[in-house]
Amino acid sequence: MNKKLIGIVLALSIPLTAMAVEDTQAEVNKKLERLTKDLSLNAEQQAKVKTIFEQKEQKSKVLRDEVHAQMQQVLTPEQLSTMEEKHKHHGHKKAKDCDK
Repeated sequence: MNKKLIGIVLALSIPLTAMAVEDTQAEVNKKLERLTKDLSLNAEQQAKVKTIFEQKEQKSKVLRDEVHAQMQQVLTPEQLSTMEEKHKHHGHKKAKDCDK
């Protein structure tokens, strides 16, 4: 596989990985706590902000799944395997896990 192509694939997946890690439930709660403190959010605002963060996570997951499905259509099985190996070196079990 072309090293430049691998680089491009990894570069495209890293922002998605960052989004996935950033918006775990624990992170959503941390963000909410921080905003509550910094902005003095009331209970109603907290509930609405939490919903916004959770909707963002759901949309991000759909996008990650779509990107992964598209990558499966473009890359050969060997290329997918290589990409998964590259992702293992970044601490992920398999390429699809990076997109979750």
